[in-house]
Amino acid sequence: MRKEWIVYAIAGGALVAVIMVAFSFSDSGAKPDAKLTKCRMDLSVAPALRGLRLGMSAEELKSKHPDLEIKTRADSEGFSSAFIDQGTKGFDSEGLAWVTLGFVDGRLSDIDFNYINDLAYQKNPRVLIDKVTQQLGMDSRWCDGARANNCVIKCDGFEVTINAPETYITGANLSVTAPSVSFRDLVAKQKLQARREARDEKTRQDFKP
Repeated sequence: MRKEWIVYAIAGGALVAVIMVAFSFSDSGAKPDAKLTKCRMDLSVAPALRGLRLGMSAEELKSKHPDLEIKTRADSEGFSSAFIDQGTKGFDSEGLAWVTLGFVDGRLSDIDFNYINDLAYQKNPRVLIDKVTQQLGMDSRWCDGARANNCVIKCDGFEVTINAPETYITGANLSVTAPSVSFRDLVAKQKLQARREARDEKTRQDFKP
């Protein structure tokens, strides 16, 4: 009797173990960790790179870089732009060719970092993408790029695009693109687009043949 009880106990324990393993696999497949597959950041915590962050004011940037020239066109609908190169005082431009900035209503809405080319990243673009996302406090698994050397991370109200070097053959010429990292304030972009569409519509309505 004791021998049969031991056999039943062992069999029952094994059955419980199998059921627990099955449930663990089922649960992991049904409920993937959303943090690993999507960016949950919003504009208030948008990452900074070399001291530049979406939402910064033009005044704040001018205080750090007094020689920064911010230009505004008359028909810009609140958009202005600036250019940073290796001669900009107080800016860490190591490895950079230039940086272009866009502002909507005096707030930084577009940042484009253009780097000096490094062909080493052409052979393995994921190394560059992993390095940049790690520095930004993001996850390369959030990437939604159409190509292996392209990573687009869409967050709540903004997006980050990372482009590794790529070679193009155009006719008899060989063209190589340099690495770049871009930040876009999607809320500001929509606001600017709506203003320009309203302006164009008003122009059409006011036209007198």
